[in-house]
Amino acid sequence: MSSPKEFGVRRMEQMRAQVKELGHAADRTLDPELRRRLEAKIQRLQQQCEQNTATETG
Repeated sequence: MSSPKEFGVRRMEQMRAQVKELGHAADRTLDPELRRRLEAKIQRLQQQCEQNTATETG
């Protein structure tokens, strides 16, 4: 069984990977509406990562 901290680290890595994938998708798409939605999702994930980091570090 993994500790909550290990789980949090794995979750953060997954979120960062997702941000990277979404960034690549946003760069490739020519549809401006889709690009805007992808970029909004990227920002939400990045904010969530920052909040999680702040929570973990106290």
